[in-house]
Amino acid sequence: MDFDVLAHEQSMPAQAEKWLEWPMKEQRIGLPREGRPEEAALALMKSEGWEGEHTEGNLTRSIFRALLLPYLIERNPYKAVDPVRTPLMHAIHYLIPMTAQGIEKLLEGGREVPPEPIAEMHEVLSSRLSDVESVLKDYSRICTACAEVWPMTPSGSHVARKFIAAYPEAFWHQLLDVYAKFDGAMSHGWPDLELTNGSEILMVEVKVKDRLTAHQKITIPRLISMGVGCRLIRLV
Repeated sequence: MDFDVLAHEQSMPAQAEKWLEWPMKEQRIGLPREGRPEEAALALMKSEGWEGEHTEGNLTRSIFRALLLPYLIERNPYKAVDPVRTPLMHAIHYLIPMTAQGIEKLLEGGREVPPEPIAEMHEVLSSRLSDVESVLKDYSRICTACAEVWPMTPSGSHVARKFIAAYPEAFWHQLLDVYAKFDGAMSHGWPDLELTNGSEILMVEVKVKDRLTAHQKITIPRLISMGVGCRLIRLV
């Protein structure tokens, strides 16, 4: 099951188009701030009607993990030695192809990902989106398990519910297809802030003196191609 980028972009609200450009136009903003610049930028965005967190992609990826969690638990290749932590905490960009491969192929060391399990995951995604309450319970379970080890763990499920409503279904299928390639794409470089206004998704990278990293220059254009609005704010 392959969902093309054009179909996804057409499903996004028209007002999001102004953030669907690469390279992003840097916005220089003077803000009085104490503490981390990301928190100052988050306060600014909230004043503009956005809601979200400084989670560097972990909010979105935790929802994605929650959508697939029953399958990831059932097919956990390390179930015999680690039945809980692997599906809840292992890096999702590796967990998807690992789960699809199974323990035997993993032990062989190959990187070929069989298409059948990925097709099953696509079916799980579509099915789970019709049961948001169960997804939110699994999301909370993931956040609780990861809070002690992930520096950017999302908080409660209130904002996650709004993200699930704002993301088109096609986004999750596209993200699955990216991770199924087992090439490390979109493993790093997600913007600092993950935001929604209830109908749109916006991700904001906050800079002071530094520049976009090599990973950000790869991941952010990919997010834009998937219909996610992205914004670059430099605090001066």
